[in-house]
Amino acid sequence: MLCIIHRWKIDRALDEGKELDSYTQAHTENCKGCHQHHQTQQNLISRLECSTQTPEAPAFLRSRVMNAIGGTESEPAQPIFELPVWVPVAACAVLVFFLIPRSPQNHTPTPEPKARTTAEVIPADFSAAPVELAKIDVGLALKQANQTISSPYDEELKKLQNDLRAAGKALKRLPLMHLASSQ
Repeated sequence: MLCIIHRWKIDRALDEGKELDSYTQAHTENCKGCHQHHQTQQNLISRLECSTQTPEAPAFLRSRVMNAIGGTESEPAQPIFELPVWVPVAACAVLVFFLIPRSPQNHTPTPEPKARTTAEVIPADFSAAPVELAKIDVGLALKQANQTISSPYDEELKKLQNDLRAAGKALKRLPLMHLASSQ
């Protein structure tokens, strides 16, 4: 656990160009992993600071590349496999058919099932009464979803506006701001 904190301090000190504090320095001298992390980070910084110059491309290569780019006309990519329009509709219909709960029209008690053998085929009962689904007001649902999603951001914006107003009032109280303003 302490190594994580010390490694964070090592990274921060190297990023800011500062020396390590005494506790982290002592830990780095005693911990092999943190010492290696410190060395690795120093090596990385030294490599990043080295200026590497990219060589210029020859003039003939630039003209060839530009001609190749200008000469080719790009065609829109065709999908490898296109589904017919009716496939998603049919898939939704099948899902709805199997997911709607069914209740028998007659409320007669069902007889106990006989012991089945693996060779028997039981016919499916498709004589279910239609089920009414609750009506959904899509417009209201979208408004509620928008409010739910945007309300934390609206609150944060209001807080930021209040902070900006307070900062403006504080700046107005500074003597130099009265000289600089046109009022």
